[in-house]
Amino acid sequence: MADIRTPHPQYTANKPKWDQIRTEVEGDAAVKKKGQMYLPFPVSLPTSITDSDDFKRQYEIYLFGALFVNFTAQSIEDLVASVFSRNPIVDEDFPEELEYLNLPDTSKEICTALVSYGNAMLLVDYPTIEGEITREQQEQQQIAAYYSVYDPLDVLNWQTIKVGGVTRVYRVVLHSKIVNSNNQYEDVYRELSIATGVYTIQIYNLDGEAVGAPTSPRGANGETFAEIPAIFLGVEANDTGISPSPIQGIADTNLKHYQNTAELQHTIDYIGYPMLTITGAPPGFIDAMDEPNADGSKKRITVGASQALTIEGETGDAKLLQINPELVHFKQLEQLEKSMAEQGYRIKSDKSGVESAQSLTIRNSGNTSKLSSIATQIENAIKSSMRYINAYMSTDVPDDFKFDLVKNYLQLSPDSNLINTLNGLVNGGRIPDYVLYDYLTETEILSEDVDYETLRNDSDVVEYDVPLTNNVGSNG
Repeated sequence: MADIRTPHPQYTANKPKWDQIRTEVEGDAAVKKKGQMYLPFPVSLPTSITDSDDFKRQYEIYLFGALFVNFTAQSIEDLVASVFSRNPIVDEDFPEELEYLNLPDTSKEICTALVSYGNAMLLVDYPTIEGEITREQQEQQQIAAYYSVYDPLDVLNWQTIKVGGVTRVYRVVLHSKIVNSNNQYEDVYRELSIATGVYTIQIYNLDGEAVGAPTSPRGANGETFAEIPAIFLGVEANDTGISPSPIQGIADTNLKHYQNTAELQHTIDYIGYPMLTITGAPPGFIDAMDEPNADGSKKRITVGASQALTIEGETGDAKLLQINPELVHFKQLEQLEKSMAEQGYRIKSDKSGVESAQSLTIRNSGNTSKLSSIATQIENAIKSSMRYINAYMSTDVPDDFKFDLVKNYLQLSPDSNLINTLNGLVNGGRIPDYVLYDYLTETEILSEDVDYETLRNDSDVVEYDVPLTNNVGSNG
């Protein structure tokens, strides 16, 4: 049997980039802990030097001078906030007994993983129960299905098979945590597999040794599952394919920015402060200055408490030497910061940010951004997961129940004609009423405090407290 710790080839290929993003999200201390992996010394030196204590001390000074400004984490936070600029709209018929699933928080956790890494896995978990269990027993014993969200670094391996032209996952190995017999969290591997047609879970310790016997979760009707109740998510599609991280470019630029701060500080440490420079000293003056005084002290030319830099030559002069404020490092930092801002904008709009948001709204209203696609994949995954929830909890939520996230991230100008048209279509039963609700909230006509159900039950909540325009971008 293969070692449970053997990763999938695509995991091995993508792990360095995923590690980089996770490290950056953790912040300055985690990035600096990586040393020369993320902050190489600017001069290539032989190992005979880099292994020396003197070099290690010098590199510590160089590392200390670097500043990691966490643009990566901030970008992830901003992009996720865009998707959740309002609460998700959940079907009014969604069962009260399933509200504990907290769909908004679960979807936000998935969104964070997808924005960060491009991939995630949603697993519907359930305690191991023998035989059939009633709803009353579930409530009395507080037994319930729950969601577990895994980012790709914790999905070590996966295998698929085609059944009737449909690709199905039949084995997944996860890095996970369990509560052990001492009531403490323990890192383990969980193998989810279909063994002889039955969904089975086997726990392994970090040495790859099986712990206990395999278990087979059962639904509320006492029957086992014939598939793994998990959904793989990507940026463009929900499958096991690897999607590039949407913020990889920002993460790479963030590292370059970090490296530039080290170079800038290194330069400032050497020439950043005004230094008196004397030229035209007589030949042999510098060698003579190297000879100690009679009392053993070092000869120095000082100005106040500072030492002067002396250069031998024919023409005498004295001046202050100082760093050029137009130094290339300053400009590079500005350019890198601008680049990261533009990359974040493109994830929302798929455009460069040169055009105004208004013109993009008009010219490219049909375009689908990466962020919008991520929101769509999350909606689909939550809806698809309900068949597993239903099996565990004996509920009857349809796969197409309403679960809606924000997918338009460009600020729209309110259009009175469009509002009247949408209202007429809603009243005529030609479009769902939540379409009008989405537009009113996205154009900030409707306060975010007014939820979907309130709007359905009380038409007086709509207060037009902003000027409306007859056409997008016009005045009227």
